[in-house]
Amino acid sequence: GVDEENQHYASDEDGVLFNKDFTEIILYPAGNTNKEYVIPETVETIASKAFYECDYLQTITIPATCTFIDTTGIYSCLKLTKVIAKNPTPIEFTSEPFYGSFLKRCTLYVPTESLDNYKATYGWDLFSQIRTLDDYEYELGISATKKEEDSRSNRIYTIDGRIIANTDNLKPGIYIKNGKKFRVR
Repeated sequence: GVDEENQHYASDEDGVLFNKDFTEIILYPAGNTNKEYVIPETVETIASKAFYECDYLQTITIPATCTFIDTTGIYSCLKLTKVIAKNPTPIEFTSEPFYGSFLKRCTLYVPTESLDNYKATYGWDLFSQIRTLDDYEYELGISATKKEEDSRSNRIYTIDGRIIANTDNLKPGIYIKNGKKFRVR
């Protein structure tokens, strides 16, 4: 991590590099083995090549606070299959915000009311599929836990929607309970 006395940079517990006030994500470590990364809600800008050859990442969540992605902010992340953009307005960029073969199989999830806007915006239209956040929640099986107050509400799911039968000794990873994600370290 970055020394707390550093005047220009800061980092989080995952070793991700930010500017001092956490409004710009500068570099996600390529060697980080997490499959999913949720960018903090303080971030407004994704720097050029912030996600560069991050070959373990399968999902990146971009918060609604993010309004700008610099050139090739997400670059050659081989296993990336989901980008979740929570900003209702298509996020702006200088030129090519994304680069790599991942675009051919990566689904972009956006706020429902913004679907047509994202589909019509250059750069965002490069994703193989553009779907709504509602679709994403449905695919994860979250919507069922929200609507049904019975015994299902206490079920624990894996991030890809499978129900965990024995919850006594959860392996490290990300899980879903009552529609909320939680991490076991």
